[in-house]
Amino acid sequence: MKIKLLITGLLFILFGIFGWAESSWAATTNLPDCARTTVASYVSSATAGDTLVCPDGTWDWSSGVSVTKPLTIKALNENGTYLRNNGGAYPTYTTLFSVGGTAGFYRISGFRVGSTETGGGSTWGMIQANGVGTVFRFDHIYVDQTLSHGRSFTATNGATGLIDHVRVTTGNSGGNIGGTLVRGKITTVPVADNWKIPTTWGDNTFVYFEDSYFEDSTGGSSDAFDCGDGGKYVVRYNTLVNWSIATHGPDSGDSCLAFEAYGNTMTQYSGTERVRPVWMFQFRGGTGKIYNNTIIGDWGSRGVQMTNYRSCENWFTRYGQTTSGSLYTTRGQCNGTWDNSQGGYSAYTYDGNKSPTETYRGYQCFEQAGQGGNRIPAPIYYWDNTLNGSPVTASVYDASPETGTCYTSAHIQANRDYYNRAPQTGDATYPYTAYTYPHPLTGGSPDTTPPSAPTGLTIN
Repeated sequence: MKIKLLITGLLFILFGIFGWAESSWAATTNLPDCARTTVASYVSSATAGDTLVCPDGTWDWSSGVSVTKPLTIKALNENGTYLRNNGGAYPTYTTLFSVGGTAGFYRISGFRVGSTETGGGSTWGMIQANGVGTVFRFDHIYVDQTLSHGRSFTATNGATGLIDHVRVTTGNSGGNIGGTLVRGKITTVPVADNWKIPTTWGDNTFVYFEDSYFEDSTGGSSDAFDCGDGGKYVVRYNTLVNWSIATHGPDSGDSCLAFEAYGNTMTQYSGTERVRPVWMFQFRGGTGKIYNNTIIGDWGSRGVQMTNYRSCENWFTRYGQTTSGSLYTTRGQCNGTWDNSQGGYSAYTYDGNKSPTETYRGYQCFEQAGQGGNRIPAPIYYWDNTLNGSPVTASVYDASPETGTCYTSAHIQANRDYYNRAPQTGDATYPYTAYTYPHPLTGGSPDTTPPSAPTGLTIN
């Protein structure tokens, strides 16, 4: 027995020395400059777990750096290293850092990023994370966004992680400037399969945005956060100025799957119509929880709202779609007619077509607001949000009321598809508990602390 304990104790000691060598032996390298070619060279020669540090200065990049091994790349001094896209406006716009490819923890920290260009922007973000198994932290980053419809950060294809202590300001007066985008789409499986998983809450399967500042100083209908293709994201304890929070629906791909927003302060410039976002929150699909947000200013007639583009007869023509082509454009209106008679598509893509049609009009529509994982009903909950000190509740609007018939009121209903209250006993998502705050990744990396060696062993 003593021999067995001795061997076990030695194994723990050896594991402590060698088993976590990546963390213990990781190197920190100070780069001579932060030119794109320099960074790419050091990334290529670095070992997983290493840290690369860029000096202060300004560098223009005409192409980006792909980081396919878990590394930390940071500025020597916060906001001291300025990297600018010099690759042209959309669609040749440069993504500065793209991380992912090998499972592990990636961090980009402390940079100021911007562009030498104005006008069209990149949908895919100045800094992006990509791929299942990619866990990331993008933090303490200053973004000077000068490109309309340009994304500052993007997480896609199953990447999860944290964006925190960032500051995003815009300086483009034309178009829709997107701050961040989360897409859960996994390219190795059919698109519809992204929705074939249960919806979970308060865990590390979301992309988190926290303790950050976003301001659109020039105008447009601007979403600071957006989501589609089965993505899941949480927005908490941020400040937003003239910026709204939204999700995509099945009109432009698969809907965002799940979304939480709480503890945020959202303010609006007064007296200037052009800087007014269309809504504070907007759901076009999926499920979520929105609570304890403080909203200040004149937000117009819309506030916390939901819609379903496919509820309206002319949704596809208004938004530049056609009635032929992809799965998303061939569905047409949700009215009780989209079923397996079309052929060629998975049963997961059909509308619910509940009877009688005269009452439900195709309900529950494919990936509509109030639907969750496995495409089952999953109501959205709104509670304890205030607008200028008074309670604000959610409502529904028609996306395309100009011509034709809309069935939005049949598809999205209070106390069925959404509630203006917290989850309570009897609800599928009760009890609900928010994820740990601050996010565990603010500690710098996932916890790799080895277990303690056993004590009280006798060695003869």
